[in-house]
Amino acid sequence: MRKIFKNMNAEWEVKKLDQIKMYLGMVFNTNEVGIDMNQILYAEELLKLGNMRGCKTTSTPMTTLLTPLKDDDSTKLRHMVASKFRSVVNELLWLSLYTRPEISYAVSKLGFKVSHPVENGNTILKIFLRYLKGTIERDCLSGIRIIPMSS
Repeated sequence: MRKIFKNMNAEWEVKKLDQIKMYLGMVFNTNEVGIDMNQILYAEELLKLGNMRGCKTTSTPMTTLLTPLKDDDSTKLRHMVASKFRSVVNELLWLSLYTRPEISYAVSKLGFKVSHPVENGNTILKIFLRYLKGTIERDCLSGIRIIPMSS
């Protein structure tokens, strides 16, 4: 940890305030190897926002039966449901950027429905949240380890 701080301080002016615990939805745990970073708590909040905390899980983030890109004649979502749909998809974009790159494709497909949310898109979102719940604890996909380089 001291090596990381020393290397960063050599490049930029850095202040050491305290051990970082959480920042922008990311949880940081310092150990003898380095720093582990994950967004498990953030993903749990997403499930809560989407009213899917108690849902069953699924093994794939998308279904081939419903395609988010197709312009369908599905029923347009009511204002409150559409607003929640947009919020959850936007939060998923943040999650996919840093610690869950495997969901980027599915999230980008959901993003096509944000401007015109319909029932089809909401169904796909629910399927995706079921996948997120089933994979929330995967160490290899839900976390990043920052390890100082030895000199």
